[in-house]
Amino acid sequence: KRSYPSIKEIPLAELKKGSIVVASDIHTFAYIGENQWIQASPTDYKVTIKDTDEPDKYFRTAVELFTFNNQ
Repeated sequence: KRSYPSIKEIPLAELKKGSIVVASDIHTFAYIGENQWIQASPTDYKVTIKDTDEPDKYFRTAVELFTFNNQ
């Protein structure tokens, strides 16, 4: 587990497909590659895919990054 000030500040070398990020201690994202994240959107009430450059309040908050040994 590693901490970062925001998703945008995670070095690309640290990200692997399947990496999990917990933002604001309540919201999770899974990295699917090519700067994209999948989430269950609490505002859209559906699963969405967002690019790191898209506006999202959780992309601007402190995060914990979790990666797994088999990656």
